[in-house]
Amino acid sequence: MHPYGIDSNERRNVLIVLVILSLLKSELFGRALAAQGWLPPAPLDWLFDPASAAAWFAALFYLFENYVWRWTLLHRVKFVQLPDLNGRWTGTLRSSYDDFTKTHDIDLTVKQSWTRLIVELTTAQSSSKSDTGSVYVNRAAEPTLVYTYLNTPSPSQLATMAIHTGTTQLELRGSAQGKRLRGHYYNGRGRGNYGEIDVAKSD
Repeated sequence: MHPYGIDSNERRNVLIVLVILSLLKSELFGRALAAQGWLPPAPLDWLFDPASAAAWFAALFYLFENYVWRWTLLHRVKFVQLPDLNGRWTGTLRSSYDDFTKTHDIDLTVKQSWTRLIVELTTAQSSSKSDTGSVYVNRAAEPTLVYTYLNTPSPSQLATMAIHTGTTQLELRGSAQGKRLRGHYYNGRGRGNYGEIDVAKSD
């Protein structure tokens, strides 16, 4: 998984809240221990002074990074704007490579935490993995995932199907039938193709 960006102040705001919670938890924990008449041995007293807020912050950040950011309530109140794209998406791809005359089945998998993700796309002809990415939540009506990738053709493909880089832009849409990612891609030097992608959440 690699880092990815977001066009909002979400991460700054969350980090501020986590710092405040860490300081409060450190202070309250220290008072609770003192109220019970327990004082740590001298070699361990650093764990319960204000500096121990660093340990609380590390724990809270881990929980938020991997679990808490997905909570529905945080999305409803707009504290978290990042969409949860985790899971398998299946659908089709059409390409200028064959003049849009064929429809190719594709399997797209997203593994995502609050600050890191990877997008893997597989077809019968090749597979690709993302190496950079961003999620835009303010510039369009719907959240948009943009990522660059490295595509590797299967060994049985023609020589013209060389390893290449490209960029994909997918817009997240929701309906009564479920979530969909729709958009386009284009690849770089040595290929110069472009196409359309339409996938639906399958798990």
